[in-house]
Amino acid sequence: MMRKLNISKLSMGACFTLWFVYLSNIAVLSSGLVLLFSLLFLLIALLNVARPRLFSRLLKQSLSSKLIYACFFLIVTQYLFLEFFVGDISANLNVILRGYIGLFFIFITSANFNYASNGYKNLRILLFISTLTIFCSVGLQFLNPELWNSIADTSDRVVSDEGQTGRAFGLMFNALDLVFFCGVFLVGSVIIDGKDGSSSIGIITRVMLILMLILCFARSSYIIVFLMFCMNPMGNIKYVLLLAPIIFVLYRNDLLYGDGFDRLSFLLGSASEFTTGGSTRNRSEIIQTVIDNADKVPFFGLGLSGRDQVLPSYWRAHNFLLESFMTVGYFGLLLIGIIWTAIAIIVFGSGLKWSSKIVIFLIPLVSLMTVGHVTWSFTLYFYFFLVLILEQKKVQNAKL
Repeated sequence: MMRKLNISKLSMGACFTLWFVYLSNIAVLSSGLVLLFSLLFLLIALLNVARPRLFSRLLKQSLSSKLIYACFFLIVTQYLFLEFFVGDISANLNVILRGYIGLFFIFITSANFNYASNGYKNLRILLFISTLTIFCSVGLQFLNPELWNSIADTSDRVVSDEGQTGRAFGLMFNALDLVFFCGVFLVGSVIIDGKDGSSSIGIITRVMLILMLILCFARSSYIIVFLMFCMNPMGNIKYVLLLAPIIFVLYRNDLLYGDGFDRLSFLLGSASEFTTGGSTRNRSEIIQTVIDNADKVPFFGLGLSGRDQVLPSYWRAHNFLLESFMTVGYFGLLLIGIIWTAIAIIVFGSGLKWSSKIVIFLIPLVSLMTVGHVTWSFTLYFYFFLVLILEQKKVQNAKL
């Protein structure tokens, strides 16, 4: 007898494969991979676009979940209209389409998640494989930077970018993108442990994530590590015992290149140096520049093409709220506020421990205060997906 095709299970398998590709940036190594996984995306779209059941599942989701979808859709559409009418749509269309693709991915994956078997088990595997891929790229970057440059063409960051030399980034664009990736994946591990229990593969995943955070040599990465430790100090002692000898060996044997450890002189040297060290002065200048030019930002923002009226194009905002204010204005900030209010309602209304709720909500916010371009990041979309399945699990349990 022919078995009935489980579209939800097939879609989840394909979606998790593409989540791995987009989250790990593995496709940057080959144009052939881009074509292959673009075809896989089209397959997922064809399998799901005409499924009435899929959209009925959307209607069953909570108001908070629907607000996340609706507000993010409005933000991306606002970018589209701004570029079409006052910006350069031809230059930024691909970036904006990435936002719609991300929204589609969030919806398809979360809608199918609870209807496919072993959802949390497969999610744990996705976290492990993606983390291992990035971890290997970071290891190669540090242990053999010349070889890594020949593979991924990152010479501008491996040896000549003052802000990135000696810091972990691997397949990510820079160290702060890696911090955001690690933070969101730690959130995923907390959710999985809370719903499906801890496991050895989960411990290994966390060890790799925490080690990469340490090697990013960033304030935000150390704050995230501190938050994770405070969540369960006694339970997290094992990570200290596992990581301490690894870090000692790396330091004593000069296996790290560049000036990564030199950054500790002002990151950990003293309280005054921590708050006034080199990069902090740059951030203060950026914030002051945005404040001084705030009157140039209209209610709906300047769009991607117009942000340089406030901040020079060669300056990154290093802050999600600042970048959003310049590009989508006060209206965009209002939508972002609604999204994070909905996230707070979902997270703090879940059945997880309070320490886990605080970590899930705060860790991404810590990282978002240091990166500005995450509106187009699949790591952000993955965080939305994690929050939405947390809500779905609560609703599902309430019906039992």
